[in-house]
Amino acid sequence: EFSAQDIFIENSYIGTSVKDLSSANYKNLEIINGKICIEAIQKKQEFGGGKLLVNNLICEVGINLIDKNSTAKIIGYEL
Repeated sequence: EFSAQDIFIENSYIGTSVKDLSSANYKNLEIINGKICIEAIQKKQEFGGGKLLVNNLICEVGINLIDKNSTAKIIGYEL
């Protein structure tokens, strides 16, 4: 599991991506000038989906990709 706090991401196509049974936990994640804020997906069939937890997300585009095998929980969201 990856954990981080007070993260600022700028000029990235995907702010953060979690896939194939990986998990990430963020506190205070800000994504500016990106195309996709967060992504949680199952990329390979032999693995399960990704798990993402974000406490306080700031993202100006408001686009999140979560497939049916993955989970994303966002507590506190601001555009």
